[in-house]
Amino acid sequence: MAEAEQARRDAIRVLGPQDVEARQGSKALIYLGLTLLLLALGATGIWYAYKTYTEKSALPTVETPANQFISTESLVNVDASTLSRQTLLVAINAERAKSRGASAIEQVELRRGALPASELLTTEDFLTRLGSHAPAPLVRAFGPLFMLGLLGDPSHTFLLVNLASFESAFPGMLNWESRLSEDLLPLFASEGVAANVPTNTEWSDVTLSNRDARILKDPTGHTVLLYAFYENKMLIMTDNEDTFRTIVNRLQSEKLSR
Repeated sequence: MAEAEQARRDAIRVLGPQDVEARQGSKALIYLGLTLLLLALGATGIWYAYKTYTEKSALPTVETPANQFISTESLVNVDASTLSRQTLLVAINAERAKSRGASAIEQVELRRGALPASELLTTEDFLTRLGSHAPAPLVRAFGPLFMLGLLGDPSHTFLLVNLASFESAFPGMLNWESRLSEDLLPLFASEGVAANVPTNTEWSDVTLSNRDARILKDPTGHTVLLYAFYENKMLIMTDNEDTFRTIVNRLQSEKLSR
């Protein structure tokens, strides 16, 4: 019995330290696991806080209209669904009479309804409501999208029309010149200016911003209407040379920035 007791004591003496070390090792693993868990929870909390902050501080997404060919400082929607030629001209000229920055551009959106999401008027719709005499081949050469805008103060109207076919648009515009001032000049000029331009006034050639343009002047030699093509993809029409240059510069700079 004495020998058995001694053997038990020897076993405790030999195995005891290992058991203590094993228990200490288990505690260390537990502490390490808890530390990693806390770090993971902390990282998750930081990520969630950052995500929530960025979502709340992000600027609202502004959808650019499909017919906004150049950037603008403002935009106004006009319900043109029931407007005649005269009431449409009155609505556009009322916008032109408003004050804006010297180089600010406002887009006048013509839609089939009062809501911002209402269907856009197509180029053909627009010309029909104006009662224009544009030749049928020219109307077919125009794309459905156009941009009507106002530049500066006093305001100058401009019209940009996407082309479906430059080959048809070019001769079509020449054919339209005999009725163009009658059809569209009131859109760009006051009634007094428009009335002072004889319908038989001849158009002439001019070079602006390295582009061939056609220009119409009143009897005093003042430019009242001009048009040109941009890269054979777009028609630009406005009422003076400075506005034309500004529009071309905007188109070029925004093309380079894309």
